[in-house]
Amino acid sequence: MGVTQLWNILEPVKKEGSLCSLRGKRLCVDLSCWICEANGAKGLKTNVLKPHLRNLFFRIWQLTRCGVKLVFVVDGEPPELKWEAIIKRTQARFGSAGNAVVDGCITNDGDAFLYGARTVYKDLCISAKVCKKIIKIYIKVYKILGLRRTELVALAVLLGCDYLPQGVPGVGKEMSLKLIQELKGVDLLKRLDG
Repeated sequence: MGVTQLWNILEPVKKEGSLCSLRGKRLCVDLSCWICEANGAKGLKTNVLKPHLRNLFFRIWQLTRCGVKLVFVVDGEPPELKWEAIIKRTQARFGSAGNAVVDGCITNDGDAFLYGARTVYKDLCISAKVCKKIIKIYIKVYKILGLRRTELVALAVLLGCDYLPQGVPGVGKEMSLKLIQELKGVDLLKRLDG
C-alpha cells in the first residue's frame, strides 16, 4: 500500500532518466513489487503461464546488460538457523563491516524512504516499444523537501500507511506538511505516540 499521497508530495524531486544512466550502480530490487506487478498485468496473465518469472528474467537481463549490479530484497526474516551462514557469506563478500551498501532502490513502494532509502527508481520499464526505457528517479528527498526520515514516518502516520491505513481523519497532505514544518526540531514520533 505504501504511504497515502507520498508520490504527489515527492513530485518536485522527481527526474526522469534512462536505464543506461544506471550503469555501474549497485541497486536493491524490491522483489515482491516486481512479482505482484507481473501477476497483476492483465495481458501477461492471459498469455503467459508464470508472468512473474518471465518479467523477472527480462528485467534482470536488461539491467545486467546495462552494467547494473542487483541486490534482491524480499519481505520476511530468514530462519534463525540460517543467520550464521548469512553472516559468514556477507563477511566473505563485503568484509567484516558486512554492509551491502547500494546506490538506490528499485521499487514502486514509497515505504522505502521510511526505511532510510535515499534514492528510489520508480516505474521501471524495459520495453523499448512502450516507454523507451524511462524511469522516474527520486533523489535528495530529505534535502530538497527539508524532511528528515522521522518526519516522513510521521507524515505516513498522519496521511495513512500500512500500519494505520486511514491515517488521521480530516488531515490531508497540506495540513500534514504544515504541521511538520511548524514542529521542526520536535521529535514528532514521540509526540504522536504520547
